[in-house]
Amino acid sequence: MHARCDVPARTVYLALSHRRATVLLGPSRRVVAYTTQAHPTFRLRKPIYSVPLFARNTYLDGLREAAARARTPDEVVRVMQMVRAAPAAELEWDGMETVILVLGFRRDPRLLRALVDSKLFRPWYGSRHMTATAYSPLFTALLAPHGLRPLPTDSEVYGIITELKSRGGMFSPTLSRTLASLYDKLGRTLPPEIAEAINIVAELPVGIDFNIAKWTVYITAERRTRSWRDVLTTVLPYLWDRRMPPNTISALLADETWQPSDIEEIAQALGTEVDTGVISCAVDTALKSSGARAGKEVFRYAQSKGLYLSHRASQHLIAALVAFRNSFVVRPDDVSTAVDVFWRQVDPDSPTTKSHTTDSHHLRPLPLLSALATTIGMERRWEMIRDIVSFSQRNGIAVVPNSRRQISDLYERMFLCSSHADCLLTLSAHRDLAYDELYYVLHTVGKFRYDSAPTLSYSDFIIFLTHVESCGHVVRSDMVLEWLKIVHHSLVQLSTSWEQDTLGSSAQSHDNHAASYLRQLEEDLLSKQPSLDTDAVRARLMGAYGVSTRPHDEDILRCWARIVDRNAVSDDILVSALNATRSLSNLRRVWADTHRQGFVPSVATWARYALRLIIFKRHDEAFDIFSQRVGDDPTYRHIAVALFVRSRQDALERYARELPKIWNDPRTRADLLRARTHRRTEGALLHPQHYDFIV
Repeated sequence: MHARCDVPARTVYLALSHRRATVLLGPSRRVVAYTTQAHPTFRLRKPIYSVPLFARNTYLDGLREAAARARTPDEVVRVMQMVRAAPAAELEWDGMETVILVLGFRRDPRLLRALVDSKLFRPWYGSRHMTATAYSPLFTALLAPHGLRPLPTDSEVYGIITELKSRGGMFSPTLSRTLASLYDKLGRTLPPEIAEAINIVAELPVGIDFNIAKWTVYITAERRTRSWRDVLTTVLPYLWDRRMPPNTISALLADETWQPSDIEEIAQALGTEVDTGVISCAVDTALKSSGARAGKEVFRYAQSKGLYLSHRASQHLIAALVAFRNSFVVRPDDVSTAVDVFWRQVDPDSPTTKSHTTDSHHLRPLPLLSALATTIGMERRWEMIRDIVSFSQRNGIAVVPNSRRQISDLYERMFLCSSHADCLLTLSAHRDLAYDELYYVLHTVGKFRYDSAPTLSYSDFIIFLTHVESCGHVVRSDMVLEWLKIVHHSLVQLSTSWEQDTLGSSAQSHDNHAASYLRQLEEDLLSKQPSLDTDAVRARLMGAYGVSTRPHDEDILRCWARIVDRNAVSDDILVSALNATRSLSNLRRVWADTHRQGFVPSVATWARYALRLIIFKRHDEAFDIFSQRVGDDPTYRHIAVALFVRSRQDALERYARELPKIWNDPRTRADLLRARTHRRTEGALLHPQHYDFIV
């Protein structure tokens, strides 16, 4: 106690939170942390609010709901008025960040323009952080390479930058990097007028006042328009006799520069060493530009050099390697790498482990555990699960963060079970779970895949539903939809080469069992409880039948006939039926039934029908439908790209001349090159193509 209180005997450092409120916002919401030399890890954090915590949370929840429901610029202005009506002045900062986060997630440039154009936002232009926070999602929504709206012209982007500056805002380095990165993803360099408008450093920061920070800003700014070798050639003569910090390497990294060889060359030229910050920056850059495989390459390089990643970079890499999405298949070698990343992250010798507490804020084992439990083909995967769960228990890490401790303990025990039956037996002791908690149990534990039982059987699913009812809940169709999603994903994984090799001849048997579970659902539960036999359930059934390795045309058409008899065809259901068909004749039958019902498909559904015709190699028919029903709209360029990549040179030129807007869109060329690369890696036939023709 005396060691902590004897503050005058040691230097006290004051660190402010990364969220700094401006003077305009009233009382500061700073978070103060004191650190002494004797206790470098001791931190006292106490947020300053003049209202109770429940009032703050209620205020922010109301803003999230209002921002999520806003559909017009006028409604955005009303949300801004709610921000101004905060119960305390210091909450306005949190409120504004919350609104921007929700609107940015929606990617609607109209609403984001309404926010920055609002008179209520004018005082916030005094904060560089808040200006960048608001304008970054605006530029992202406008310039998204796979967006649904036409790209703005360069003059329109320049006009937005001019408006920002005329309102007293500053184009910060963060905002400059965001805009430059978006242009890079479009395969374009910044136009000269825009590059000049956002230029931060006009000349080399040389002279008596040598400042490393200025050099870092200069390098970062120059990297927007120049290659790293060009920038390095410019700055190197001024840095020969100076020892530059490792973050200078990070400043030179960008979308195309993350390879270990480039990092080594830059470090050698600057005479500095690669450290945790540099390698973590390289991992993040690799993940953003080239995906999980690139991040894995950087990690292996770091491992060979004895370097460690930051907690943040480690978690990003693990999530990229094992992220679960519908129809996304996790490869065993990626999961194995994710396990290596996890254990290296918690290595006692890691500087990040020494400087941070090993807790649920820095470690999230649930995605990794789920990937291990679902990936057949990995040796000793259940032993790995036991080791990770044991480590989490020893260090007080919640497997399921932000939940009741009882829920996290339940998941820990379920991960240690050896079958679906054992999981259900463990669950049976918990009869006080809420419906949402039970749904999440099915979402996570239902995906457990054992070598002897890769798919949660129908009988086990019925036992789970019985437990739901014993907890006092009424079973709804969302539970059935979730189980169908589980079966769908298991069928996709059973078709992979590594599971075929691991399971051998039993793989087809497991596929047949999964299809039989779907029929049992139709014949038993759906027939006994018609309230669960919804149109969405039938659509999901068609999707599950459609991904089986064996064709199930009769089952698919039976589900489709049920929907047609109900006169319940919609765009979503029709897309599910189109995707499930395995033959051209069934595709035409589904489409004919749709027209007989009098249903008018949307433009997006016409585009999907054209895509299915392309897959069935009816290229000219697909092109006629696309050009007549969809039109030359860059919004649907992914359909055109699927046609372009499969076409011979003469057909490609003919299609391109009929669709000039799509062909001349800069995003089309990038998508086409990616599609050819993907098909080449899959071993598909590629016709020779060149793009040296004028449209």
